[in-house]
Amino acid sequence: MKPQIMPKNILTPLIFVLLLVCSNNAAAEESARGALQSMIAAMKTSSDFTTLTHYVDWDSALTSLPAEERTRLNIKNGEDMREFFQMTLKNPVELVKRRFPGQLAALPPEQKAMLEGQMAGLGAMLKGKIEEEEDKLRETEFIIQDVQENGTSAKARLLTRYRDKEKPVNLSLVRKNNKWLLSSPGLIKTPEFME
Repeated sequence: MKPQIMPKNILTPLIFVLLLVCSNNAAAEESARGALQSMIAAMKTSSDFTTLTHYVDWDSALTSLPAEERTRLNIKNGEDMREFFQMTLKNPVELVKRRFPGQLAALPPEQKAMLEGQMAGLGAMLKGKIEEEEDKLRETEFIIQDVQENGTSAKARLLTRYRDKEKPVNLSLVRKNNKWLLSSPGLIKTPEFME
């Protein structure tokens, strides 16, 4: 049996539609609005805040972190900061440990064990809070109200809606290597107001 080949009169419009869809997706990514739509879709699909860590210009975000905090957390560059955010969202106990490394090492063994137990409890509580926020994320609606591009930077205004609560969110974006990115991890923290 010979394989059937689509007639040209059906194949040509199919190719045209496929090219149109692909070019529209590429155009959407070229705009700050399109990039925001992609970020929101990825975050909503995964229901995981760590997804957004791929949409942040961590070098820009690093400039807003005070020098003493960078030193304490051992963050030397944008990649360190991205890894820190991912680690914190996945395992909040590490955040607590990184905040007090010197103090923990200097304690007598029994006090160290007690503090480690308290940190584990705090980490579990933080992990529960993150999971709760990720559950809320599924129900949160993100409405892009306005996006203003100005060269390689953009300002965006979103409205987040969770059940009957709304909150406006202002974001800054930067264009880096032909890709729009958040200039800070602010959107990762957006649903915190929804308690």
